[in-house]
Amino acid sequence: MVTSAGKVPSVWTVRRRLIAIQKANRLRWARQHAHWTEADWQRVLWSDETAVQLFTSRLRYVRRLSGEEYKDETIRKTVKHPGKIMMWGCFSFEVMGPVKEIIGIMDSKM
Repeated sequence: MVTSAGKVPSVWTVRRRLIAIQKANRLRWARQHAHWTEADWQRVLWSDETAVQLFTSRLRYVRRLSGEEYKDETIRKTVKHPGKIMMWGCFSFEVMGPVKEIIGIMDSKM
């Protein structure tokens, strides 16, 4: 992307502008819904998605005596490439909706 001045903006400039646009959009949405009653909010279906890590990959330090590094009782098994899955769920005022695994890329059709 090149500006009208013929310069390429930095990544940080683009991020700042996007954050400002997101804040303005959230404020506009909040103002549009400020007058809603509890009955209005009860008709809303809330949804979100999240990544779930299947294995922890915390770095751990272990102290062993000299010569113990290869003993079975001092070795902890690890996962080379810990996986993650994407999950989607929803809820409304009256009921919890399903929680589903997202396979592939989640778009408006999915």
